[in-house]
Amino acid sequence: MNSNPKIVVFQLKELIYTIIFVILGILLILLLVFMFLHNSEDEETNASYVPGTYSSSLTVGSMPMEVSVKVDSERIVDVSLSPVGDTIETVYPQLKVSIDSIRTQIIDTQNPDDVYMTSDSQYTYAVLMDAIKTALDKAKASD
Repeated sequence: MNSNPKIVVFQLKELIYTIIFVILGILLILLLVFMFLHNSEDEETNASYVPGTYSSSLTVGSMPMEVSVKVDSERIVDVSLSPVGDTIETVYPQLKVSIDSIRTQIIDTQNPDDVYMTSDSQYTYAVLMDAIKTALDKAKASD
Protein backbone atom coordinates (compact mmCIF):
# COMPACT_ATOMS: atom_id res chain seq x y z
CA MET A 1 0.00 0.00 0.00
CA ASN A 2 1.62 3.04 -1.21
CA SER A 3 -0.43 6.08 -0.22
CA ASN A 4 0.70 9.53 -1.01
CA PRO A 5 -1.23 12.11 0.95
CA LYS A 6 -2.26 15.12 -1.09
CA ILE A 7 -2.16 18.43 0.64
CA VAL A 8 -4.28 21.28 -0.64
CA VAL A 9 -3.34 24.76 0.37
CA PHE A 10 -5.95 27.52 0.36
CA GLN A 11 -5.18 31.12 0.86
CA LEU A 12 -7.34 32.63 3.57
CA LYS A 13 -8.15 35.59 1.33
CA GLU A 14 -9.65 33.34 -1.39
CA LEU A 15 -11.64 31.40 1.18
CA ILE A 16 -13.15 34.57 2.66
CA TYR A 17 -14.09 35.92 -0.80
CA THR A 18 -15.74 32.63 -1.70
CA ILE A 19 -17.77 32.55 1.53
CA ILE A 20 -18.87 36.18 1.04
CA PHE A 21 -20.01 35.52 -2.55
CA VAL A 22 -21.91 32.38 -1.53
CA ILE A 23 -23.71 34.30 1.23
CA LEU A 24 -24.54 37.16 -1.17
CA GLY A 25 -25.82 34.66 -3.74
CA ILE A 26 -28.10 33.01 -1.18
CA LEU A 27 -29.40 36.41 -0.03
CA LEU A 28 -30.08 37.44 -3.63
CA ILE A 29 -32.01 34.24 -4.32
CA LEU A 30 -34.06 34.68 -1.12
CA LEU A 31 -34.78 38.30 -2.04
CA LEU A 32 -36.00 37.31 -5.50
CA VAL A 33 -38.18 34.52 -4.11
CA PHE A 34 -39.86 36.80 -1.56
CA MET A 35 -40.20 39.62 -4.07
CA PHE A 36 -41.90 37.62 -6.81
CA LEU A 37 -43.81 35.16 -4.67
CA HIS A 38 -47.47 36.10 -4.82
CA ASN A 39 -49.21 34.90 -1.70
CA SER A 40 -52.94 35.02 -2.34
CA GLU A 41 -53.74 33.55 1.09
CA ASP A 42 -52.67 36.83 2.72
CA GLU A 43 -55.05 38.76 0.48
CA GLU A 44 -57.87 36.35 1.26
CA THR A 45 -57.45 36.69 5.00
CA ASN A 46 -57.26 40.48 4.72
CA ALA A 47 -60.55 40.69 2.83
CA SER A 48 -63.35 41.29 5.27
CA TYR A 49 -66.83 42.23 4.22
CA VAL A 50 -70.05 43.27 5.89
CA PRO A 51 -72.36 40.32 5.09
CA GLY A 52 -75.13 41.06 2.62
CA THR A 53 -75.93 41.65 -1.02
CA TYR A 54 -74.48 44.74 -2.66
CA SER A 55 -75.35 46.07 -6.09
CA SER A 56 -74.02 48.41 -8.69
CA SER A 57 -75.87 49.81 -11.69
CA LEU A 58 -74.73 49.76 -15.28
CA THR A 59 -76.33 50.52 -18.61
CA VAL A 60 -76.06 48.10 -21.52
CA GLY A 61 -77.24 49.83 -24.65
CA SER A 62 -80.33 51.59 -23.36
CA MET A 63 -81.19 48.90 -20.81
CA PRO A 64 -80.40 49.62 -17.17
CA MET A 65 -78.98 46.57 -15.40
CA GLU A 66 -77.77 45.76 -11.95
CA VAL A 67 -74.82 43.63 -10.86
CA SER A 68 -75.36 42.06 -7.45
CA VAL A 69 -72.56 40.65 -5.32
CA LYS A 70 -73.46 38.52 -2.31
CA VAL A 71 -70.79 38.28 0.40
CA ASP A 72 -70.45 36.82 3.86
CA SER A 73 -67.94 38.11 6.39
CA GLU A 74 -64.91 36.54 4.73
CA ARG A 75 -65.70 35.60 1.15
CA ILE A 76 -67.61 36.34 -2.02
CA VAL A 77 -70.56 33.97 -2.27
CA ASP A 78 -72.27 34.91 -5.55
CA VAL A 79 -72.22 37.37 -8.44
CA SER A 80 -75.33 37.90 -10.53
CA LEU A 81 -76.69 40.19 -13.20
CA SER A 82 -80.32 41.28 -13.36
CA PRO A 83 -82.52 41.64 -15.34
CA VAL A 84 -81.28 39.23 -17.98
CA GLY A 85 -84.15 38.40 -20.26
CA ASP A 86 -84.44 36.82 -23.69
CA THR A 87 -84.17 40.22 -25.36
CA ILE A 88 -80.87 41.03 -23.65
CA GLU A 89 -79.45 37.58 -24.39
CA THR A 90 -80.40 37.93 -28.06
CA VAL A 91 -78.96 41.41 -28.51
CA TYR A 92 -75.88 40.88 -26.29
CA PRO A 93 -75.05 37.15 -26.41
CA GLN A 94 -71.67 37.59 -24.68
CA LEU A 95 -73.27 39.13 -21.59
CA LYS A 96 -74.55 35.89 -20.06
CA VAL A 97 -71.42 33.95 -21.00
CA SER A 98 -69.21 36.68 -19.53
CA ILE A 99 -71.07 36.98 -16.22
CA ASP A 100 -71.07 33.19 -15.81
CA SER A 101 -67.32 33.06 -16.43
CA ILE A 102 -66.67 35.97 -14.07
CA ARG A 103 -68.86 34.42 -11.37
CA THR A 104 -66.98 31.13 -11.52
CA GLN A 105 -63.56 32.77 -11.47
CA ILE A 106 -64.33 35.18 -8.63
CA ILE A 107 -65.87 32.50 -6.43
CA ASP A 108 -62.90 30.20 -7.07
CA THR A 109 -60.13 32.78 -6.54
CA GLN A 110 -61.95 35.23 -4.21
CA ASN A 111 -60.04 38.03 -5.95
CA PRO A 112 -61.63 40.12 -8.71
CA ASP A 113 -58.18 41.15 -9.93
CA ASP A 114 -57.40 37.54 -10.92
CA VAL A 115 -60.22 37.28 -13.48
CA TYR A 116 -59.02 36.19 -16.93
CA MET A 117 -60.69 38.07 -19.77
CA THR A 118 -61.19 36.35 -23.10
CA SER A 119 -60.08 38.30 -26.15
CA ASP A 120 -63.47 38.20 -27.88
CA SER A 121 -65.36 39.96 -25.08
CA GLN A 122 -62.85 42.18 -23.28
CA TYR A 123 -65.15 45.21 -23.29
CA THR A 124 -68.01 43.21 -21.78
CA TYR A 125 -65.68 41.86 -19.09
CA ALA A 126 -64.32 45.34 -18.35
CA VAL A 127 -67.79 46.86 -17.91
CA LEU A 128 -68.96 43.98 -15.70
CA MET A 129 -65.75 43.99 -13.62
CA ASP A 130 -66.05 47.74 -12.96
CA ALA A 131 -69.57 47.21 -11.64
CA ILE A 132 -68.49 44.21 -9.55
CA LYS A 133 -65.57 46.11 -8.02
CA THR A 134 -67.89 49.01 -7.19
CA ALA A 135 -70.26 46.63 -5.40
CA LEU A 136 -67.35 45.01 -3.54
CA ASP A 137 -66.11 48.43 -2.43
CA LYS A 138 -69.53 48.99 -0.85
CA ALA A 139 -69.23 45.62 0.91
CA LYS A 140 -65.77 46.22 2.41
CA ALA A 141 -65.78 46.48 6.18
CA SER A 142 -64.38 49.73 7.48
CA ASP A 143 -61.66 49.17 10.08
